[in-house]
Amino acid sequence: MQPNLKPDLTRISQSVRFQGRQPIDASEIQTCNDFYKASPIPWLTRCFQGGMQFVATRFLNFHCTVPTAEINRLHAIQQQGGATMLALNHSSLADSFSIQALAYQARLTPVTMAALENFDRKIANIPYQIIWPIARRLGYFSVNRGNQSIQKSTDHVQEILGKGKNPLLIFPEGRISWQNQQVGACQNGALRLALQTSQNQGQTVRVIPIGIGYRYLPQAKGQILKLLKQNEKKWFRGKSPQAWQPIEPRIAHLLNTVLESQEKTYHLGRQAHRPWHQRLGEVQQAAIHRLSEKYKLPFPPEKDASQQMRHLFKAINQRQIELRPPTGWARLNPWSTPRKQYQQARQETQSDIQILRDMEILLSLESPAKLENDASQQMEALIKLFCLIHGKRPSILTIARNCKAQVRVGEPIVVTPSALNQGQSLIRRAKQLTAGLQQALQKTVEEARSHSFSGGPNPL
Repeated sequence: MQPNLKPDLTRISQSVRFQGRQPIDASEIQTCNDFYKASPIPWLTRCFQGGMQFVATRFLNFHCTVPTAEINRLHAIQQQGGATMLALNHSSLADSFSIQALAYQARLTPVTMAALENFDRKIANIPYQIIWPIARRLGYFSVNRGNQSIQKSTDHVQEILGKGKNPLLIFPEGRISWQNQQVGACQNGALRLALQTSQNQGQTVRVIPIGIGYRYLPQAKGQILKLLKQNEKKWFRGKSPQAWQPIEPRIAHLLNTVLESQEKTYHLGRQAHRPWHQRLGEVQQAAIHRLSEKYKLPFPPEKDASQQMRHLFKAINQRQIELRPPTGWARLNPWSTPRKQYQQARQETQSDIQILRDMEILLSLESPAKLENDASQQMEALIKLFCLIHGKRPSILTIARNCKAQVRVGEPIVVTPSALNQGQSLIRRAKQLTAGLQQALQKTVEEARSHSFSGGPNPL
């Protein structure tokens, strides 16, 4: 028996204050107006950074390397004046340890933008009433995407950049891309905030791309085997048919089984003889074609798959926002037809969003031939399979254990009060700058990954 990769409502994390539960209907998303403002305390933040480093290195064997040259470069950019925005790639939950390592050695007290759901759920069984006051003092503030309270977050960002005391830390991708070597599609929100701040307050804003690259150590073999057993138990509903074989063939068998399941879902037939990347591409195109027909979005031939998926994301999100729950007795009665229709439509849109997420994970998987004798590639593939098969993210202990990170600082993007040319809209200019930021982030990530085991830098 193989698990059904089609998700249910519990697989999608909503950007609302759900306090450990899923939202009842769309009205909660539209009326939620929570906002948590950051009030960092330098000495408390410094203690937190040091504590994170102690836990990571002492108990998890997680080491983040920050070369001295990168620290000096970061300080030199900051000393040029103006507000500072640190733009990082977001490829795993281990980023929290890497960020604290960077801030600890650079002696920074950054203010970090975080999604609202991170404030309103239990972390390590600690209730949100304790989490969010501490998070605010450590320099975190909330943003509720797609809600009217986002204006409060925007005003808070301009206030932070206007003072110039603390650098603003932001993830342009907007979500985790799960150990991908390729930086995900960056949203233009970060550059829009920089442009708005520069125009409103008449000051220069420097957006510094910072890339974090990860490699797993050879000691991660035990962790790889544990994660492999979890995936096999979920997928094969019992003992793996190849449990007696070495790790590499078992991972390759699991990868091919998952891909064959996707090919069967989209009626592509058995194509084991074809190259790996061609099979993945055909599955992605079949999923895009099915969703584009459903949402009536014919794409011109010049648009590539990433652009098509981006438009599909927007169309599905817009459809979800337009859904209106029934009112009166129909809303209270769980057997009413309007309520059932609304719940069914909402579940369909959430399922379609997860299909696009699954396609992104599938396309980022390496060929099974590349897994041999490479602990890092094996671990990354198993983490992505865990997200795909289980419909949730693995624990931070699983991701960070026996891992090594490297930080690289790229060329800053300077936003001046005259950044908007005459007749040029804010959104168009933000998209242009975002394209440059994505290229800079990709370059820093590649440099970080290629130098993850080089000598010379100061480990933390």
